[in-house]
Amino acid sequence: MAFSPNAETVYADGPFGSPLQPAKSEVRALLTQYETVIDAFTANGGLIYSTLALLNGNLNYPVNTMAWVIADPVAANNGVYRKGGAAGVGSWVRMADLPYSFIIASDAGAGTPNAIQATTSIPVSGSALVWMNVYEENTASPVTVSFNGGSALTIKTNTGNDIAAGGLSTGMIVLGIVSDSTFRIMNDQVSSAIVAQAEYWANVAESFVQNVNPMASPFSAVGDGVADDYPAVEAACRAAEGKTLFIPAGTYRMASGTPRIGSNTIVVLSQGAVIVQPNYFSYNRPIDPYVKGDVADWNGFYMNVGTENVYILGGGEIRGPFWQPDVFAYNTNPVQNWPASNGIHARGHDYEQRKGLPLSQDPSKNIHIENIRIEGFAEDAIQLDQVDDAYCSGNILSRCGRGGIRLYGVVNGWMDKNDIGHLYPGDYLNNGNRMYGITATRCYLGDLSIDRASENIWMRDNTVYDVPYWKCLDTHGGVNIRFLNNKCYNSHIGIGIDKGGFTVEDGIAPPTNMWVIGNRILRTAPDNPAEGDNGQAGGAIFAVAHDQTDVHVGRGLVIDDNICVGWGEDTRFGALVVSNFIGVQIGGKNQFNNSRRSAICIRERFEGDIADGIIIDDVRRSSLGVQDGIAVETANAVGRIGAATFINRQSTALRAVFLSNPSAGMGFKLAADHVFRQLGSGTITKVVNANNDQLGPWTQQLRAAARINSDGTISGSRGVASVTKTATGTYTVVLSEPLLAASSSWPIASSRGGSTPVAQADSVDASTITVLTKNASGALTDGGFVLHVFGY
Repeated sequence: MAFSPNAETVYADGPFGSPLQPAKSEVRALLTQYETVIDAFTANGGLIYSTLALLNGNLNYPVNTMAWVIADPVAANNGVYRKGGAAGVGSWVRMADLPYSFIIASDAGAGTPNAIQATTSIPVSGSALVWMNVYEENTASPVTVSFNGGSALTIKTNTGNDIAAGGLSTGMIVLGIVSDSTFRIMNDQVSSAIVAQAEYWANVAESFVQNVNPMASPFSAVGDGVADDYPAVEAACRAAEGKTLFIPAGTYRMASGTPRIGSNTIVVLSQGAVIVQPNYFSYNRPIDPYVKGDVADWNGFYMNVGTENVYILGGGEIRGPFWQPDVFAYNTNPVQNWPASNGIHARGHDYEQRKGLPLSQDPSKNIHIENIRIEGFAEDAIQLDQVDDAYCSGNILSRCGRGGIRLYGVVNGWMDKNDIGHLYPGDYLNNGNRMYGITATRCYLGDLSIDRASENIWMRDNTVYDVPYWKCLDTHGGVNIRFLNNKCYNSHIGIGIDKGGFTVEDGIAPPTNMWVIGNRILRTAPDNPAEGDNGQAGGAIFAVAHDQTDVHVGRGLVIDDNICVGWGEDTRFGALVVSNFIGVQIGGKNQFNNSRRSAICIRERFEGDIADGIIIDDVRRSSLGVQDGIAVETANAVGRIGAATFINRQSTALRAVFLSNPSAGMGFKLAADHVFRQLGSGTITKVVNANNDQLGPWTQQLRAAARINSDGTISGSRGVASVTKTATGTYTVVLSEPLLAASSSWPIASSRGGSTPVAQADSVDASTITVLTKNASGALTDGGFVLHVFGY
């Protein structure tokens, strides 16, 4: 195939090693092509037309005459043309783009920062380099440009990416080529944010070569697990501010204190490096109020209020005072819950309140904790209080007395890929409550203008297990909390979304904008009589706000694509519990297996939708004597219950849907296409209080239909077990499946013609219908009829 060069192919990105060196043979071929076109054009007198229509209107030129079209409103019509055929006949054929090497475009601000409208004095084509100014900085991504009112072209960087917000700055000059539906610029974007990030990470990289080693002189830590290395590590922390504290392999015992990490510090806890904090208390634990002001805080590391830019990285370990070498040793010497004993602690309002200090207004910022193992602390492995931008990733956190990661008033937090488990025994003042794998909460100090809720927290891809007294994942009054693709095993509650204040004095912070998507919440452990509040598993997902008032109700809840196995309390609630929430979307990809009491329980106030497709497989009967698939246990609920699959594997009766009597203006509509499968020896009651369906298709659904001959034989039917002709013009029809009652059956019979123009139907009981056929005089006469039975 002959080579047909153009500027876009010849001057495309070169090889990685020589990106600025196109092949000279291709450059020569391209320029030769341009010269040939120009020579041919000038040799024929140089015809120029403004539009293609004007050119096509003049065929009075000899064959091979060349002409330019330069101002046609259709951009593709502009170009170099050659005359075909003798003078007066033939046509003009487009041969090439106009041979401009570059075109100047003007962005005068006619468009928007993200949809630029530029003009040129000559047409734009893919063979010309376009020079364009930028009128104002873009604010979103992607960005488009339209030349001379033409189609919008997406601006792509030299590396093929969309322009980021701020990537085109005011007054910037870009060079680019039109390529299909894109305008590919030859330079990459310039963004102050990108430059700032590059400079920041350059500083981070520079700090790595300024290592402070606590084992080196003048610090001289021993690292043998016996000597008190606190003074050396603390001194090294002070020297490392603005640098990197590199802690090599060794066991560093903090016998006399807790080392503090200052701002702008990177701590590299290398593989084999172990920080040991052996202290808890040498006197009795304080009683209510929860923690006394004179209690000492013993941590692996801590940060003062307002600390910024701390990275704790590596693969090392932090051990608390209750650390043991194996499970047998933990069984012999279990963890105890003592206040103020945390592996890594960023101090904030909780600390200040305990110490009687003024509550700080300035949060700590940018705290990263990655790939650290923390075990054996009496409270939390990691406690971050009043922090902006917190990152906890890839950590292994276990055997702590209360929690894995506790966030107090954290704004912007990413908690991902952490492995958290074996949390015990929980808060000693609250019967083992307040035990969480990860919780995003607040301090309950009353003033919400200072004591803020946690906001914009992502908990994703974490594995949390064995939290017998409370929750794997949790928020109290959080805003924009995302629970995504986590695995939760064997806790009292899998994922909890709770009220953010229990009294007006605490300050009420309703949970807002919650996502619970893609989680696997499994319970394999048997019920434990000592578990939780009453000795039974709670909900896989438990979402409850303070009360039903508009100011206290939760708002915005999306629950989808979760698999929940083995959840639900014995005497109340269920596997999924939603109470006092509006704007709820329970998606159709959820699955609830082996639940107790109910699979989905709706209480108090609810406004939302339960989508088609949910699978509810095997609900176990509770000691209350009920087992519900979907239980609407409140009069103040409104929404829709989509078509679900209900499977009963038990020997007892499953109530697939239970509907309480609704208040005025409230109530649910039921979809018509539910699937009911009885795989055990029990039964399924499809809908309890089906008359509470708010004129949905359920109560209007066709349950049976048949064509009956005059002798009582069936010529075709669906849902009809038998028909018996009991007397002249009198027929008894028995349904294959009984409805709820005679009053819930609405039969309609119509004559099939002949001498019986009238057919009448009436329900006798839940499964029996009598049909009478009469002639025009009203006398009973045998006749064929069609029967339709609606109802529930």
